[in-house]
Amino acid sequence: MANVIGEFDILPTSHLRNKVTGLTLVIGTRKHPTPSKPKNYLLLRHKSGKSTYLSSLYEYPQKGAENGLKTYSMEWQGVYYLVTFDEGAGQVQITPKPNSANPINNAELGAKNDPLFNLKMGQR
Repeated sequence: MANVIGEFDILPTSHLRNKVTGLTLVIGTRKHPTPSKPKNYLLLRHKSGKSTYLSSLYEYPQKGAENGLKTYSMEWQGVYYLVTFDEGAGQVQITPKPNSANPINNAELGAKNDPLFNLKMGQR
């Protein structure tokens, strides 16, 4: 599982590169967007050159509109993220939305000993 959290530089050809890990994301554009499939989406670019679909980018005007930033929300593997574009600085920040992880992802993050999670999963 790739870690999409962090700060990315905006590169030419709609690429985003993580400053620390080198992870590369690609911003795709749909020719025929719909309400459930918005215009933009993200792909994860692998070192082999292949890409994997991550998520649609849903406009999130409540956050960032007051300071001129473009903010979107996305969901990947059950966790919701905020994707904030600062085009003036040439950077994108991806952060998890507070309280957005589902129990499966909480387990992946190390909460396997959570008794409520274990009850839901039929374990004791």
